[in-house]
Amino acid sequence: MKRICGLLLCGMIAVFIQGALLHCGLKAYLMPQLVILLVVYLAFHEVNAVVTFVVFGLGLLLDFSSAILVGPWAGALVAIYGVLAVLSQRL
Repeated sequence: MKRICGLLLCGMIAVFIQGALLHCGLKAYLMPQLVILLVVYLAFHEVNAVVTFVVFGLGLLLDFSSAILVGPWAGALVAIYGVLAVLSQRL
């Protein structure tokens, strides 16, 4: 449970950094996608069903921060995690 809360806290920090950079005047296409980097890390180091729900939660955080309730980020992050998790098990 502590690990899940820690991962979600890292995701919240990443979303905060992205939002702060956007408000500082950095263009949206130049912003670092720190949450995607966290998802890629989890896909290569933690492969289980609980992490899938954590990744979905990270996607919801991104959706809520962009004023979209349940939208593209939640599904996209789960798809990225699923593909990379399968590939990491095959390597």
